[in-house]
Amino acid sequence: MKITKYIAVFAIIGATSLFSTEVKQISMLVDKINNTKNHKVQDKLIDELENECSKVEKEDRITAQAIIREKLTTSD
Repeated sequence: MKITKYIAVFAIIGATSLFSTEVKQISMLVDKINNTKNHKVQDKLIDELENECSKVEKEDRITAQAIIREKLTTSD
């Protein structure tokens, strides 16, 4: 029974770590886009952001979209 509990704990820790990494990567890319004034570099970073968003699990996409919506500044 103890082994089953340990496996469950490690699975939860692994999933939490993976989620955090994906969210941190998206947040970091949004920050880079906001801080870059060069439009060519921004275009490349936006391509990277789109690529990262495509990797996010379905359950975590809402969180990723919220981060982008809140942090990404757009020029109107």
